Amino acid sequence: MGLSGFPFVGSDIGGFADTPTPELYTRWLQTGVFYPFMRTHTAFGTDDQEPWSYGTAHEIINREAIELRYRLLPHIYNVMQQASETGIPALRPLLLEFPADPRTWDQDDQFMFGSDLLAAPVLRPGERQRGVYLPKGDWYDFWTGRQHDGGDISVPVTLRSIPIFVRAGAFIFQQPVVQHTGEMPGQPLRVSVYPAAQSSSTLYEDDGGTMKYRVGAFVKRRFSQTRTVDAAGRDQSVTIEVVAGDGPYRPKPRPLVLSIRWTGEPGSVSVRGGDTALERVATSADLDTKHTGWTLTPDGFVVVKTTDRFDGLVAMIAR
Repeated sequence: MGLSGFPFVGSDIGGFADTPTPELYTRWLQTGVFYPFMRTHTAFGTDDQEPWSYGTAHEIINREAIELRYRLLPHIYNVMQQASETGIPALRPLLLEFPADPRTWDQDDQFMFGSDLLAAPVLRPGERQRGVYLPKGDWYDFWTGRQHDGGDISVPVTLRSIPIFVRAGAFIFQQPVVQHTGEMPGQPLRVSVYPAAQSSSTLYEDDGGTMKYRVGAFVKRRFSQTRTVDAAGRDQSVTIEVVAGDGPYRPKPRPLVLSIRWTGEPGSVSVRGGDTALERVATSADLDTKHTGWTLTPDGFVVVKTTDRFDGLVAMIAR
């Protein structure tokens, strides 16, 4: 339906008629994380079909899928706003993003969400390996940060697995898990940045609850990266620039947390054009207790925390 001009789509998770197995319901809910319209729904007279209807083990995994949806809401909202302006669907087949690649023309068990997230949900019962096709270019495992070249790969999966891959150069906008959208104001804006020599993305925000955006009450900001590497491909420097906001809307004050894929050990991390060095802390948990600072995660991300500003900001990492 997205290709026919209807970007706000989704199915009844679990099916409207009859009753899914516990595994089918969980896998359907995991896929539904990326439905523009995500809901679990069934007909009167069928068995209970809620995330907690299939026993404690499935309830825990189903909760994780729903929490992922909440984490990704800033990114989902941004991509849906783009769809409202361009008509390009948020949930899209690979062939729309990679039309010159014949392998994508009949690829019907994977999909893109926006231009940067590739999801390959597990669709068969009892699977322990999931074959995935990645179009040409560099891709990164959303969960581990591991880099993959384009081509065919095999991914080990369990019941809780949702194979997701991020395109090189992407900016993925996230937030902490919340219990409802009313808890979103003031939450840290988390931006994951994936390697490219140069790339950029635009983040759209409004109040999320009124029609004031129609009279201009929104803000757009351009996030960009410039990266240099040595002959061996090791990062030497990364500069992340966030330009001043275009539009009058301002979210509630909050931290900005940049997670930047990096090879090796950084020598310095600074913000505001390189004139303010940040204190290094040992772990991400320690960083959560600080107003500003940085840390290096075990999976190779430099995490930089500062105050989110709308008059422009520059973060710099150097070896």
